[in-house]
Amino acid sequence: MKYTKKILKFLGILSIVSSINEFRATLNEKTGTSIISPEILRILDDPEKSKILDEAVAEYKETKDWSQTRLKEIL
Repeated sequence: MKYTKKILKFLGILSIVSSINEFRATLNEKTGTSIISPEILRILDDPEKSKILDEAVAEYKETKDWSQTRLKEIL
């Protein structure tokens, strides 16, 4: 009897943890986000556009103004 209660408690806790883990996995699947957009990945794959992007970021760091960069050329 004593062992039966311990086993039942263990199974209860195990089922709760399993349910929480399944809920977390489902939530992660439904809310996945992309950090880098496909458009930016295409720009990074193109050496010419990648260089322009690098120069635009360097220019932005100096001026703090995106309108003064060549960023629109690649977007």
